[in-house]
This record gives sequence, structure tokens and C-alpha cells, in this order.
Amino acid sequence: MHKALGASAPARIHMLGRIGCGARVGPSPCFPADAHILT
Repeated sequence: MHKALGASAPARIHMLGRIGCGARVGPSPCFPADAHILT
């Protein structure tokens, strides 16, 4: 757990975004955010 948190901020944000957005509304609204984080 601690390793994952300290691994990299972008990966953590990406994961949290996917879990939060995906669970609530779906991938559609999250794609732009994910793409922005990944680039």
C-alpha cells in the first residue's frame, strides 16, 4: 500500500480517478481527465 502511494503521483491520481469516476458515472467523463494525466 505504502509502496503504491509513493510510487508516483500521476499513477495514484489516475487510479483514484478511475475508481471514483468509473464507479459513479462511467468511463465517458473520465477519459479526458485520464488522457490529460497520461500525457
